Parts: sequence; C-alpha cells; structure tokens
Amino acid sequence: MNTKSCVIIPYYKSGHLVLDVLRKIPSIIDFVYIVDDNSPIPIPDCSFSEFDFEVIIVKHETNKGVGGAMKTGFRKALENEEIRYFYKVDSDDQMDLSQIFKLQDHLISETCDFVKGNRLYDITVIKRMPFVRRFGNLALSFITKMCTGYWGVQDPTNGYFGISREA
Repeated sequence: MNTKSCVIIPYYKSGHLVLDVLRKIPSIIDFVYIVDDNSPIPIPDCSFSEFDFEVIIVKHETNKGVGGAMKTGFRKALENEEIRYFYKVDSDDQMDLSQIFKLQDHLISETCDFVKGNRLYDITVIKRMPFVRRFGNLALSFITKMCTGYWGVQDPTNGYFGISREA
C-alpha cells in the first residue's frame, strides 16, 4: 500500500520560524510544499538537502491569503500521484508536528478520511499566543461548537489537519 505523505505549508512573514517547522517534520513525510504567498519577508536561505524529504517551493505573484496558499499547495501536491496523505500546517511553529503520527494512524486505518489536529493540548503553545488571539480563538471555538453541536472537538478553528487522497 502506498503511504507517501506530504506537508503543505502556507508561508507569509514567518521568517526563520518556517525553518523550525521544517526541522520538526517527522520521518514519515516524503515531500513538503511551501507556498510563498508573496511574502514581504522571503523564505530564509537554507540547504534543503539537510532534510530527509523533498522541499518544493511554490510562489504566488500576488497575495491570496492563507486559504489561497493552501489551495495552491494542495493542487500542486495532488499532481504527484504517489502521495496518499496530505497534512496542512502553519509556518509559525505553533503546531506539534509529532502529532502527525497520530493523524496518519487514523488515515491509514481508514476510520477517517479527514482528521483535525489540536494545538492547544500543550499549555506552552497557549502561553505563546498573544492575549487577543487567545481570546479570539476561544470565542470563535465556542461559536463553532454552538453552531455545529460538536462540543467535544478541541481547537476547531486551527489549520492543522490531515486528509487522504480519496477525500
């Protein structure tokens, strides 16, 4: 069974943090697509050959926002028919990438085609968030839970997820 995997990273103004993200990507990942969303802060110079995965950089000529960058990354990654599992993470190092193993377990077992990560199980991540962002996240999470009825979902507003090719 083909289990090739990739990570898609929309990039905008995160500077050196994106390198921290790359260094934390687990060994089960074969490809990383970084979508430079016309960032005024360029992706830092790095010898991408130090990584065990292939790094593909896609550049936008105009800023399309995180959603546009994410779509571009998925479209580009879907061109590679070897890839079966796709993970979207942010470039600001707020996500625990060791959790990709858990996300992939659910995808491989075929109990799920889409899995959502949770940034907020670790108190240190919460403490690093600016107060306004924490408050906004809490309010948006409450509204999302209230509207959907999914009260058990933690951190529903984050962009950390995995999805199978079939989905």
